[in-house]
Amino acid sequence: MNDDFDEKLREMAKRSNVKEPEELRNKIDITCENFKSKRFSNKSYATVAALFIAVVMAIGSYSSTYAKEIPFVKKVISYFTEKYDSINEGHEENSQSENIIVKSNGYNISIEDIYYDRVEMTIFYKIKSDKPLNREAKYLLESEFKGEIGVEVRWGNQEGEFIDDYTYGGMYQCYLSEINGEELSEVLKGRLKINGLRLDLEDNYEDISLQLESIPLILDSTRIKSEEIDINKIVYTADYSTEYIKATINPAGMDLDYKIGKEYIGDYDIGSCLWDSKKGYLKGEVNKGKYPSEIVTSHRYEIPSADGEVMIIPYRYSNRPFRDGEDNFKSINIEKETKFDLGEHGTMEIGNIEFKESETIMTIKTNGYISFDPFRIGIYDNEYNRYYPISVTNREIYGIMEMKADYVFKPMDSTKEYSFVYLEHEMLEVLEDQIIKIK
Repeated sequence: MNDDFDEKLREMAKRSNVKEPEELRNKIDITCENFKSKRFSNKSYATVAALFIAVVMAIGSYSSTYAKEIPFVKKVISYFTEKYDSINEGHEENSQSENIIVKSNGYNISIEDIYYDRVEMTIFYKIKSDKPLNREAKYLLESEFKGEIGVEVRWGNQEGEFIDDYTYGGMYQCYLSEINGEELSEVLKGRLKINGLRLDLEDNYEDISLQLESIPLILDSTRIKSEEIDINKIVYTADYSTEYIKATINPAGMDLDYKIGKEYIGDYDIGSCLWDSKKGYLKGEVNKGKYPSEIVTSHRYEIPSADGEVMIIPYRYSNRPFRDGEDNFKSINIEKETKFDLGEHGTMEIGNIEFKESETIMTIKTNGYISFDPFRIGIYDNEYNRYYPISVTNREIYGIMEMKADYVFKPMDSTKEYSFVYLEHEMLEVLEDQIIKIK
């Protein structure tokens, strides 16, 4: 890859129109562990955050290979969960049928179902148009939610697919928390306001304003069952500590509650990932916090396997480059039958690469820290187009942080060169002697 790779990424970040909600800044890399519960005034963080957000929001487009001929809500859920490698149907089984339809500017927007569990609210919607929709775009809702109590809404992932030329089905996921830090009530009352649509195109976007009245909602979570597991263990290093309090397993995933040991953020921090003995790395996203007397943050992870062991894998890492505003992105050319030594990140062995008309499949074996979502930044071609796995299939788990799997990407050109990109740290140490078993 060209030497000006970092500069190209910075230019991509500058062109990005994506806002910077807290959960996206926490999604992309272990350095963002610092953002879990506070904002920083350091201007260098804004550059890093914008870059990460541009990377996160460039997630690859939908591959029709994984579509299923099933009813609307289940179809959208299946698409969403397969794409992000989360195998559960908790949303579908516990969502509430709403059947709310609003009309404006030639569009009918129907709220089909809503899932709510006192942490997450996920809206399943359909958009119908009087004219054929643009199949090159994703149709995203621009909306806001106001509860009868003070509620902080962190809008998250929004995905979907075309049902036909005039209809688009989508899923809008967000996280809720009370502004005063208390738990949300089992029954939440509020109003949803849809302000417009955003057509998300590959290189641009288009906003469509809608004149709609707000929609009253009563979200009931009383029938959703969950299991709480007390942890109450602390991970220590010489300059830092994190206390893991409890895990809560519910139909949509698993919440892990923890608090950091001190307000001061030094040059070395503690991060953690979850490893499932049957599924490997469990994807997660920060979703709530409690302020101000003690900082308690909750990470929502995809639902763990029913019969496997789940472990917290803590690590210590240096964040100095980001305090100095430096970018430590590294790139390696991808070739078949090649093994990479990534130092403290571990090893990556690329097996077969299969180029198909509808998709590209790479068989990858990883060992060490890199096993935790190895393509969190992605693969780039020489024209700086980004490729991120649509799904991960055929997993073989050999041990802790050791697995082989097929990573499915949108179609690639076998005549082009591609580079794997990762973020190198000045120091990265997996704290193997402090691994915590959750279940």
